[in-house]
Amino acid sequence: MCTSPRSLQEFAARIDEPEFAEVRAFYRVRNAQAIPMIFDEVGWAEASRVLDADKAAVERQTLLFVQSRHLGHEAVLNPFRGRRSGRGASSDAAEIVDRELAENGCAWCDPSRWHVAQGSRLVEQFGEIRSRDGRFRACPNWARLSTLSGIAYGDERAHNLFRLQREDFRALFETASQYILRSQRYRPSLRYFICFLNGGPRSAGSVPHAHVQILGREDSHFGIAEQVARCCPRDYWKRIADVHESIGLAHPIGDSKAWANLCPVKERDVTLVSSDLVSGAAAIFEVLRALIQSGTTSFSLAAIIKPQNEPTDSRFDQWPVVWRFVDRGDIRAAHADIGSLELLGGTSGVATDPWSVARFIQNS
Repeated sequence: MCTSPRSLQEFAARIDEPEFAEVRAFYRVRNAQAIPMIFDEVGWAEASRVLDADKAAVERQTLLFVQSRHLGHEAVLNPFRGRRSGRGASSDAAEIVDRELAENGCAWCDPSRWHVAQGSRLVEQFGEIRSRDGRFRACPNWARLSTLSGIAYGDERAHNLFRLQREDFRALFETASQYILRSQRYRPSLRYFICFLNGGPRSAGSVPHAHVQILGREDSHFGIAEQVARCCPRDYWKRIADVHESIGLAHPIGDSKAWANLCPVKERDVTLVSSDLVSGAAAIFEVLRALIQSGTTSFSLAAIIKPQNEPTDSRFDQWPVVWRFVDRGDIRAAHADIGSLELLGGTSGVATDPWSVARFIQNS
């Protein structure tokens, strides 16, 4: 029986073993030696304070490359990137959100402004969406991002995403699900939906209050979904889940399955597949909680939903709900966030080994 690798470095050394034939069909994995460097005494004295590593290892670094054969995305892993300094005083994202609330207030927590109790202040033409207990609602997004563009959020007890309980997190997506169903009854031609959530003090979110954005359109699915449908086998998500499970990167969470991506787009890149939006929210919450407890401070999360309503788009007939989670990097280090290499170069520079992320998932 094949023993699962314990690190990307070990896997790169074993990639040609017969047991990994299916993995090789989806990924190319290789290592490469960077051109050696030479530090003088003064240069190394400064570098050693930043990197806290052996001089010989720093001068002769080994890089690990992973490329998705279907999607073309490439990641280069170098653990030294995670050792660089530049960190500020506080890294507790929950405390930062609390402090911002105390200093600046929140229009969504204020009963006289955009609190969920003010349901009629802004509604879609198809009416108001509110949770059974009245603590969560969905409403239009002022700055539209798609044909359907809404926001699901809760009351003042659901302000801080990093302090949400499982049921509150689940309620956000349950409200989003009801919003999608209501929008489809109003406009049946809406078929393609995605939900996303930005977490942390610097994660592309303009509002610190925890919220889920819901987008819907009629013509085609959103970017990554169309790319997978165009480039990959129709049973891609089942096969890619099996590939990750075969090398010890995937773990079940209830009826869902989560895995640390072998070819990440940034730190702690996780995919989860679920049968529906609400059960998937409960499962991804466990992953999110484990990653926050182990250091995640800023992240992006998206749920890509199988096309709704007949006629079905046959390209997506074997799709589950696909959840994508990416850690955007340590909020204390400016270099850790997504940069030009990722956005413009098509290659991700990462410091976190996927097998380390898999252990976080397993511990959840």
